[in-house]
Amino acid sequence: MRRSNASLVGVTILAVLLGFSNSAYSTTYVTVTPADDLAAIIESAADDTVITLTAGTFNLGVNAPYNQGIIIQNKTNLTITGQGWGSTIIKLPSNAKFGFYTGSNVHNLKIEKMHIEGTTPLSTNTHGIGNYSGSTNVTNVTLSELRLKDTAVGISIGTSESGILTGVAITDNVITNTIGLDSGWGYGIHTENGTNVLIADNLIQNATRHSIYLARSAAGSNVTIERNTILNHDPAGQQRATTGRWYLGALAVTRASDVDVAFNEIVNSRTIALSVEPDEVLGWPSTDINLVGNEITDAWYVGLWLITNQTHTAMGNTITHFPNPDADGNGWNAEISFIDYPRGVITSSALEPPAPRWADIDFIDEMGDGNVYVMKDGVIDKITDPYETWAYNTCSTSWPLAESMTAVADAAGVGQGRLYIFESDILYEVNPDNWQGAIITLGDANGDGLVDSADLAFWQQNYDPLGLNENTFSMGDWNLDGLIDSADLALWQQNYDPIGGSALVAHAPEPATLSLLAISGLVVLMRRRKK
Repeated sequence: MRRSNASLVGVTILAVLLGFSNSAYSTTYVTVTPADDLAAIIESAADDTVITLTAGTFNLGVNAPYNQGIIIQNKTNLTITGQGWGSTIIKLPSNAKFGFYTGSNVHNLKIEKMHIEGTTPLSTNTHGIGNYSGSTNVTNVTLSELRLKDTAVGISIGTSESGILTGVAITDNVITNTIGLDSGWGYGIHTENGTNVLIADNLIQNATRHSIYLARSAAGSNVTIERNTILNHDPAGQQRATTGRWYLGALAVTRASDVDVAFNEIVNSRTIALSVEPDEVLGWPSTDINLVGNEITDAWYVGLWLITNQTHTAMGNTITHFPNPDADGNGWNAEISFIDYPRGVITSSALEPPAPRWADIDFIDEMGDGNVYVMKDGVIDKITDPYETWAYNTCSTSWPLAESMTAVADAAGVGQGRLYIFESDILYEVNPDNWQGAIITLGDANGDGLVDSADLAFWQQNYDPLGLNENTFSMGDWNLDGLIDSADLALWQQNYDPIGGSALVAHAPEPATLSLLAISGLVVLMRRRKK
């Protein structure tokens, strides 16, 4: 039998409200176990409450008025936090329309660190977290470190065209196995009519209609979709086989303006990978859309599809195709297409770089510092105001034979970002703050400043000429090509220095600061960020 109240833990923290020196508020801390009535506790929670869910499985019921498990409305400063994906599990019944329903008048809401799972077969289009468009006056919502599985929709948050929804952050979530093909089913992340929206660093796998769907945003909305990974969209090819709608984008920007779509990875999409589509309902414009540094790999159909009859900014997007006779035979295999396939119309849509100097770049990357780093013909530009003025400064040193350029946010282990450039069997480390750099010793797997038998032992232990593993510099992949083979052995022999002091040569007056932690994962990044 459920208990109606949870235990209160360590209750009060006083803080002075800004501008009211004699006023204070208290934060209430509540711990909830699977034996408690979680829905009732959240619905009755006062403002300024942190609700901590213990480990275990919370089996939700279905409640009025929206057939939801839990409703959140008329709340300010509410945090609901679990113990992590593997520990706190929210189990939804098959007939639940919503797990968490976010209603109106909600401010500073955070839901984090739990696993939300549907029950298959679904009898309705279950949303892990969602709402109807009638919800309004919602500000500052953070949904992070969640895992959602076996739902029709993972996360959906929106409002009407006249509603208020601002300050939404959907970050660091894993969403797998969405269910259904029709509208209202099969979405990983869906947002609509929000402003100041961030969708970042999420993994969406095996979605069936749209992995990420921006349904509408007005001019000036400030929507950012960045660093998300989409894997195996529509994995069984059901849209093409069942509905014929192979043109439904894995990442779809529709009826929207003021959107930055940057540094996302889309792998093995069996529909169009990334689409930008017009507003055919209200006629809102589709302007100020930037497509930067997105990587589309093994696309079954068109990579980038734009049918807005507008010109959009694009730079450094890469597209490779999976051999697909259906797309090849029907002319649906273009890397970039401006054809409105459902209507058979060639639109006047177009793409252009932010500046002529970046019309055909060689490498692009970012390191989370707000800058974008671009290399063309060996020259590096640091774009300090991307997506707005595109202001930049340029490194005075060039690498005309560079084979790769990669940005690492915390290369030195103390929050210092660095660029790594591989050229002619030499790995350079560059500080983008002052453009100083150094040469990294190839062959020094353990980072002790020597190239000796200890490093050769790493190469021998990890020998992998076929690239079957995620090989790294510290494992013996010194040319960062993903293999550990004779080419790396040649670099070890070339730089053999068991005494030390001879291999490190300054490219500019700064000592090398590359940490093993940074370089150990460098090869994976090196293979990602090309033109």
